[in-house]
Amino acid sequence: MGYDKNALCHNYKILRLPCYYDHGKLGSWKKLDANLEGDLRFEIYEFGSNSWRSVDVITTQAYLQPGGVSLKGDTYWVLSNHKGFDYSLLSFDFSEERLQRLCVPTSHEPFNSYTMALSVVREEHLLLLYQSNETLMVNIWITEEIDPTFVSWCMFLKVNLKPHVHFISNPTSFFIIDMEKKVVLCCHGYRDISHRFCMLRLVPSGVSRWYLPTRPWRVPTLFGYVPEELT
Repeated sequence: MGYDKNALCHNYKILRLPCYYDHGKLGSWKKLDANLEGDLRFEIYEFGSNSWRSVDVITTQAYLQPGGVSLKGDTYWVLSNHKGFDYSLLSFDFSEERLQRLCVPTSHEPFNSYTMALSVVREEHLLLLYQSNETLMVNIWITEEIDPTFVSWCMFLKVNLKPHVHFISNPTSFFIIDMEKKVVLCCHGYRDISHRFCMLRLVPSGVSRWYLPTRPWRVPTLFGYVPEELT
């Protein structure tokens, strides 16, 4: 969801993407294909008119990680090419109604050898969590500058989980709970034999973790929320 920044009042919109699970290829990633027939196509719902309409969006076949985030009226996802390499940030500009690929500060590894997730810091920055399956090092990057065609990143937090032998698995949700002290709360899809899901508290000096009871095949998700009177 996003909004038209050119309107006098925010014209909120919802984007429907033509994507689907490709028979288990690339795990939890969804295939994005604008050439699909039938009901799968790019559509926008406008709250102002209470209606759906089709939009012409130019894109190529790729894989999209579920769990996009919204920032300043635009929505962002992590994108991979059809072979599971060459990652980028995919944004949708709700004002111009177009897609744009932006850079991400990661190496090009196979999709099954890492975890990546997006989050936001209020309406100011994007966050990208990246962990390699080989080193178990968690890198969290934060945007210094972002606009429709350009993004720059800097390192926000590095935590080594190798002493804990802990790999953060998809799906993953996280957010910052203390910007100055660099405290990050993370919930991910690791499930033990008791069907408990793992919560991580990441800080520069290390990590603490605890487990949440849940039903089989259910994954908790964290949402950051700032009360209106604090914004």
